[in-house]
Amino acid sequence: MFPEVNLGFVKLALFPLCGGAGLASVVSCVLVGMKRLRIDAETQEKITEFIPFALLAGFLSGVLSDVLFRVGLREAMANPAKIGMTFFGALLGCMLALAVYARVRRISVGLLMNLFLPSFALAQAFGRIGCFCGGCCFGRPWDGGWCGVVYPEGSLPFLKYGFSRLAPVQLVEASYLLIVFLALVLFVGFQFRAAAYLITVGAGRFFLEFLRGDDRGSLFGLTAFSPAQAIGAMLFVAGGVRLLHLISHSKKERNK
Repeated sequence: MFPEVNLGFVKLALFPLCGGAGLASVVSCVLVGMKRLRIDAETQEKITEFIPFALLAGFLSGVLSDVLFRVGLREAMANPAKIGMTFFGALLGCMLALAVYARVRRISVGLLMNLFLPSFALAQAFGRIGCFCGGCCFGRPWDGGWCGVVYPEGSLPFLKYGFSRLAPVQLVEASYLLIVFLALVLFVGFQFRAAAYLITVGAGRFFLEFLRGDDRGSLFGLTAFSPAQAIGAMLFVAGGVRLLHLISHSKKERNK
């Protein structure tokens, strides 16, 4: 846990820096992706002008999902400081905003999803590094020896588990997401990237949730799985269905 870095003349909190790096990575990846695809100038302008609104929609839906599934509306109103943000909530909000905008501006929904979603893997990787530095989204007690993390006194993990070694789930997920991002942009065809993203991120999050030790919230009172696991499973299925559809469509096109 490294909440801040001291540069001598100023102290910088690492969590917001990592968050800012994640947002910057989305913008950079989308802009570079449009150039490589040689998208026409008019469409590039439409997509570029919507980037901040897509990110804002993601932020608002991420906060709303945390209120609904973890904090509770009454507690959120009484103590707003407890409100955080969930990534899957932000992802679904962004995807909805992209789909609506695509219809309104007559842009291919598939184009926007394939263009944006891989960058979210990189952005979330930065975010998970920020979580590790800030001491949130921590793991459960871990007997994995040297790779367990002992958090300092006063931190959220310490208040729950004391001097126990905890699974470094934030760094594990950051590494996984970086691999997913690189695999998507280097080895997966553009038209399949959104589907592959949903499959890999949904499955990865489902299993990594078992290593989490923080408050995971509940989905409509169900406690067998966390809300993130339920959403991850749904994303996996949706991505799989979409991938099968694309493969089937590609085969039909080749047989014409």
